Amino acid sequence: MSQRSDRLIHPWLLLAILAGSLGAEVAAQDSIFDRMASALLGGSPFRPQPLTAEDAPIPVSRDQLQIGITNAYDPSGVRYLAIRLRFQNRTGKPLKVQSDQCQIVMGNEVASRVTQPAQLNEMPVALIGEDSEGDPVALQGPGEFSVAPGKFRTAWMIFAPLPPTRDLSKVKLQLKTSAGPIDIDLSEREANRLQVTSERIGPRGCVNVCRVTGDLNILNLPKLVDLMSLNASIPTRSGCSSRTSPCRPMPGRRARPRSRRRSPCAASSRRAA
Repeated sequence: MSQRSDRLIHPWLLLAILAGSLGAEVAAQDSIFDRMASALLGGSPFRPQPLTAEDAPIPVSRDQLQIGITNAYDPSGVRYLAIRLRFQNRTGKPLKVQSDQCQIVMGNEVASRVTQPAQLNEMPVALIGEDSEGDPVALQGPGEFSVAPGKFRTAWMIFAPLPPTRDLSKVKLQLKTSAGPIDIDLSEREANRLQVTSERIGPRGCVNVCRVTGDLNILNLPKLVDLMSLNASIPTRSGCSSRTSPCRPMPGRRARPRSRRRSPCAASSRRAA
């Protein structure tokens, strides 16, 4: 059995690198590609990200988000979306979350929460933050759980099957609770969290710089790629950088001190002296 995330070699990543290599590459801040690799290989950063309004009676946030495949080297492999959600109960009453009735909608396609191992062809899954691969049903916990007033609870939800195409349609998360349904436009939330800007610098604006200051993951990466592809279609030199961390020398290399150039006039005057 071979288990991997389907983000190992991604056409979007190759396209982004190709777009950044047109003309002269901007090497000022290369951490953007570190972020790409982290998004493609390791999912989103492990920290709560709000998915609902701050004043919602049931605030929902996500700790983790990843898209994987049970077996990348066999046609029987099933793609899935795994998300670790955090529910907070501000209703003043006991809250029940019917997790086995939750689903995600991608255009005309629906992926339900995995309730039987057969939905993933009896294959285990590898979830970020978990020690080892395991049974998807056991990792998600019970199909219904309670959240006491003023408390919160986290739970994994795994949805399958995802369509085989790389480009996912708008992903909407539909949650079922005893207080009513909660609908979340997951794609829109993640796209807004990207926080990408673009500006032209240099003589005659010959270099276009994209700056990412937010979180980069598999759902909002297409927004960055579309921006870089648009810039690449313009006959200018294009690059991509991030302002979130200072410049640093490449691993294994020491930064060279800047050399002082002597002017010919100064050199001739010293020889004459």
